[in-house]
Amino acid sequence: MKVALVCSEKLPVPPIQGGAIQLYIEGIAPFLSKKHQVTVFSIAHPNLKDQEVVNQVEYFRIPVSSKSKQKYVALVAEELTKRKFDLIHIFNRPKSFREFYQASPDSKFILSLHNEMFASNKITQEDACFCLETVDQVITVSNFIKNTVELKYPVAVGKVRTIYSGVNPADFYPVWTEEAKEIRDRIKRQFGIGNGKVVLLVTRFSKKKGVHLVIEAMQEVLRQHPQTILLVVGSKWYGSNKVDEYVAYVHRLAKELPEKQVIFTGFIPPKQVVEFYACGDVFVCASQWQEP
Repeated sequence: MKVALVCSEKLPVPPIQGGAIQLYIEGIAPFLSKKHQVTVFSIAHPNLKDQEVVNQVEYFRIPVSSKSKQKYVALVAEELTKRKFDLIHIFNRPKSFREFYQASPDSKFILSLHNEMFASNKITQEDACFCLETVDQVITVSNFIKNTVELKYPVAVGKVRTIYSGVNPADFYPVWTEEAKEIRDRIKRQFGIGNGKVVLLVTRFSKKKGVHLVIEAMQEVLRQHPQTILLVVGSKWYGSNKVDEYVAYVHRLAKELPEKQVIFTGFIPPKQVVEFYACGDVFVCASQWQEP
């Protein structure tokens, strides 16, 4: 089959700037390409060719800004019309479904959802119903997302299936292995981490991710375990170390703690993030919302 994977317009594939959807596509494309002719559509990036074939996967990157959503959708739709795909998989953009469908009405369509994209403030009821009535299959990353869609739009019942995001265990080293010990020592040297236990927080800097709460909790941790280090891996936005009001607030909180007890790495490319799990003794996920 000719299969199109239509990424959202925010970030490129492969995920050189990160992004859950981009990582997802990078993970599944090699498996699909063993039996199908796969084309991945995403936005362009200065460090990537606009068009190329890598490991039997075609990448077609649209040279528009991540803020030019309508232009991106229109240009992808043009390609869908030209190429006549058997199956088109749209990632996390039900609002754009109608335009993609009209571009290739004879194709089969799959929609995958990573967030609450059918919330009333993100899509009209008319567009939502058209999408769910017309699409052949909806895949969600959790039962939470599945249930919110089916509860709001009963027409979706029977079309929605939860498939959890996977992980490649070969990318990670158990902490007791020599490889993990070497990685741990290297990261500790790189960031000047002492011999105390390491609390690891891998996150994006957003209030709903709870970074500030972890730093506040460290005050109590340090009273009982004064050698503990909090290692915060991540940044405000994918591929950027931009400082906004919230990031500045988090850094001010960290300054209230003893020097070098909180370490910020800034943005780390996804392929390198996996190494930091070998460095942590305790992992913290502090999200303050109903995780999708």
